[in-house]
Amino acid sequence: MFMLFIIFIFSLIGMHLFGNRFDIVTLAGVPNRKNFDTLLWSMITVFQILTGEDWNLVLYNTMAATSPWAAIYFVAVIVTGKHLLLNILVGIVIQGFENKSLHDGFADQDPSQPASSFSGNVNPVKPSWEDLLSPKKGSAPTNTNKDNKFLNQIRKVLHWCKEHEEWSFYVLSPRNRFRIFCQRVISYKMFDYTVLLFIFLNCVTIAMERPGIHPESKEELFLNISNYVFTAVFLVEMLFKYKF
Repeated sequence: MFMLFIIFIFSLIGMHLFGNRFDIVTLAGVPNRKNFDTLLWSMITVFQILTGEDWNLVLYNTMAATSPWAAIYFVAVIVTGKHLLLNILVGIVIQGFENKSLHDGFADQDPSQPASSFSGNVNPVKPSWEDLLSPKKGSAPTNTNKDNKFLNQIRKVLHWCKEHEEWSFYVLSPRNRFRIFCQRVISYKMFDYTVLLFIFLNCVTIAMERPGIHPESKEELFLNISNYVFTAVFLVEMLFKYKF
């Protein structure tokens, strides 16, 4: 209901700002349905903007029919309705399902049984790879020498991986100088501020992109180079924060 109320409010604002100002006709000869002439189509248009389905065409038509300042309305709709309200509502719904699943799991549990909900001869412990690959006592030696050699190699690889769990990319030990340097860089506040600055600049370049840019212009070249730069910066940030 709150989401519907937000759509209703923005629909009324859209009718007040852009109502009966669209004179765009489609190829079929009928008026474009994405308009703010009536409350019904205004609410449908706002809902389309929130879903992100071809919303940029509505933006271009609105700017062509009124003024470039109409983009402020679309920014307000997307930020308030999509990125803020929808994410909050989805989080509430997911939390409700998780609580319901947890409650059903406790409700189905037999009070006379232990808390693990397992009874009889069922073993609740999940076997590890080492247990699955290790030979069982008393079992018949049905494997050939080739199979045993393959299993031994897998055991060695698993054992090596287990010993290097704390290593970054299984290459850099916790005492590695480069890894210690990366950890010190991450601990500085300036690192986060620099990343935030690149995020802001990336948002600016995204806002600069538009269909009217000539493919061979300097502006297009600048945007393409900036995309590669931002991709490299964010990749380095991900590697530093995730593995180092």
